[in-house]
Amino acid sequence: MGRARLWLVAPMGLAPTASVGAQSGSPLRQIAQLRRAFLRLLAKTITMSVFLMSGLACIQKLYVWQPITEQFPVVTPEGSRSVEAGERYVDVEVLGEGDEGAIAVFYEPESGLFCWVFGLASAGTRPGILDGLRSGSLVYLADDRLVLFTMLHRSLAIRTSSERAESLQDALNAAVAAVEPKKGEFAKGEVRRRGYDLYTLVDLSQVGLDFFFFRNRAEPAPSPEVVAVSLTEGEWEVTVRGPNRDRVVVTLNTSFQLQGIRRLQ
Repeated sequence: MGRARLWLVAPMGLAPTASVGAQSGSPLRQIAQLRRAFLRLLAKTITMSVFLMSGLACIQKLYVWQPITEQFPVVTPEGSRSVEAGERYVDVEVLGEGDEGAIAVFYEPESGLFCWVFGLASAGTRPGILDGLRSGSLVYLADDRLVLFTMLHRSLAIRTSSERAESLQDALNAAVAAVEPKKGEFAKGEVRRRGYDLYTLVDLSQVGLDFFFFRNRAEPAPSPEVVAVSLTEGEWEVTVRGPNRDRVVVTLNTSFQLQGIRRLQ
């Protein structure tokens, strides 16, 4: 046993004597084999631990609410400019399986005005709703409110807000607090049926189906886009472009009631 202990602490390159190694089944040979097996198992265990820790870190980054902040273009009576925008993801456990939510906020720092919206998306489709709003919606900055114009199916959807906050972070926190009481509805999937209650909806189906679908093409068409908004003497004019690149102008009063629709040539 004394010689065995010396072998375990000997340098790695030291070979046993001929008398020790001559017997393949000797206790010293068995100890050496056990030592090598232990070292291999230890290396595998360390590798697996590093892998698992990396995976857990990725999961934590995926589901912890990390705000995304950027600049978002808006329309004003004087022309175009940008405001701050932020987005936070709702914990996936709040919603039905395979779904997640995102809260987007538009914040104008000089006045403190902000407007928030909530949207659903299939898991794995990040970035969330800010990119979608950027490509097909417009935000109008008035003196006392922010107004979002976007399309939901065949309706023009309008979200107006006069809420104020000290910062974009405060606005995001206020939006999260507003969503919290509705967690039960989100978890039951009722948001799919009742999710448009944040908006005033203006039905544009009278324009005709040819405006909302491709002509002479069977592939699915993207949603129409809001491309221009103006407010003149209490009357809104909203220009919407369809997938065939044709446009209609929707006229609304100050209460966002439909006054007329005309096609542009």
